[in-house]
This record gives sequence, C-alpha cells and structure tokens, in this order.
Amino acid sequence: MPVLATIMELVQLLEAEGFGIVAGELLTEMSLGREVNPDSDGQPNLGTDGGDKYADLPPTREPIPEPEQLEAAVEFLRLRLVEPVRRLAAAEEIAGKLLYKQSQQLTAQPPTISPGPVRISFIQPTGDRRSDMARTEAEGRAETANRLLVALQKLRQPAP
Repeated sequence: MPVLATIMELVQLLEAEGFGIVAGELLTEMSLGREVNPDSDGQPNLGTDGGDKYADLPPTREPIPEPEQLEAAVEFLRLRLVEPVRRLAAAEEIAGKLLYKQSQQLTAQPPTISPGPVRISFIQPTGDRRSDMARTEAEGRAETANRLLVALQKLRQPAP
C-alpha cells in the first residue's frame, strides 16, 4: 500500500529530531496496515475444543485507505509518545503520595519529605544514567507531552 507524502514528511521530521526508531515503527505500521479482527462481532469465536480458534493465528491486516492514513499515523504517535509520558507523570504522583503516607505511618514525628511527586528513573542495565538526564520536566509533569498532543491534533485538521 502506498504511503501518503504527508506521512513520509512526518517520518523525515521524526528522523531529523532524533526519533528514528519511532519513525521506522510508524512507517512499518503504515506499510503493514491495520489489524483486523477475524470475528467482527467482538465475541470469541469458539472452536470445537472450547477455545478461541483465532487465538494462535497471527493478526490479519488490511491496507489503511489513503484518506485515513494521517489519522492512523497521529493516533500511533499519540499512543507511542504522549500516553507513556502521561502515565509516567501519573505514576510519579501516585508514588509520591504512597511514600508520604508510608512516611507518616512509620514515624510519630512529622514526615521529612513533601507529599509531592517523586522521580521515577529507568536505568540501563549497564548503569548508564544518561537516558534519565535527557528528561527535563519536573516529577509528575507532562506539559511537553500535552504540547505534542496539541500539535498532533492540529495535523488532523484539514488545511484551510
């Protein structure tokens, strides 16, 4: 299935901004098409043994029509770039509240920590912390992801 020139421009932009892996994934998803459920009513299609007869089959895919490709690309980027950041910010908020509550329960004195979010870091198995340093937002914040979402939503709107 041919990919729209707009999608190719988006892929080039992602590549230029250092998101080459995401650009490759986007191009692959657009080329493969969307997954199609073999059972259109949403109910499991039970085989003779009582199990879902489609459970072990690879997903069926169909080409994404050209008018729907930009919408599919924007949704892909939202799920890959925006939602993980939002979920991380929410997890940092929850972790901060749990830590504060635990601190209150363990000591009779007022807690020495604030009830705010705590930074959650993912450290490479080699111990390299450079990936954590790339993050510039405060704990529990997702403003950059929200700005990206606004930009992605603008892509969905037709040009004047």
